[in-house]
Amino acid sequence: MVGLGGYAGLRLGEALALRWEDVDLEGGRLAVARSWSSRTKTFEKPKTGSGRRVVPIATELRALLLAHRIASGRRSGLVLGHDGLVPASSTGLRGRIYRTWKDAGLERLRFHDGRHSAVTAWLSGGAPVKVAQTIAGHARASITLDVYAHVLEGDLDVATAAMARSVERASTRP
Repeated sequence: MVGLGGYAGLRLGEALALRWEDVDLEGGRLAVARSWSSRTKTFEKPKTGSGRRVVPIATELRALLLAHRIASGRRSGLVLGHDGLVPASSTGLRGRIYRTWKDAGLERLRFHDGRHSAVTAWLSGGAPVKVAQTIAGHARASITLDVYAHVLEGDLDVATAAMARSVERASTRP
C-alpha cells in the first residue's frame, strides 16, 4: 500500500478507494476513479475532472501489487479481497504503513510524503511539468509548479547553457 503513494503518487483517500478492477497489472496502469473521505466515511468522486485519471504503474509497484493481491487472496479466501478493494480494509492501513517504516528504521512519515516523493522524482528525472501534473491529478500545472518548483531549480543551469549555445550558433551564422 505504501507504494501507491511513493510510486504512483496517489493521495491516501485514492489509495484507500482503489479497487482491483481499476488495476491493470499487465498493461501497467491503474485508474483513479474515486476517493475515500475520512470526513464523511464514504467513497466520493474526485473533486476535479483531473482527479479522475489513469496512472502508469512502475515496475516496482507492479511487483508490490501482485504480491499484495496474492497475499490478500490467501487471507480472505478471495482473490479480490474485501469488496474488491486493493486495501482489504481502511482500518489499520496507517498503522501498517508506520510499522513498515519503523521496521525499516525510518522515521514516521505521512502517507502524503510518499506522494510528494513521487512527484519530486518525476520532475527531477526530467518528466515535463504537464506530465507530472496529469499523473498527480493536479487541476492546473501552476499547482504542480507552486509546490515542486524547487525541484526544477537545477534546470536553470541547463537553460543557461542552452541559451549560450543558441547565441553562439546565431553569432557564427553568415
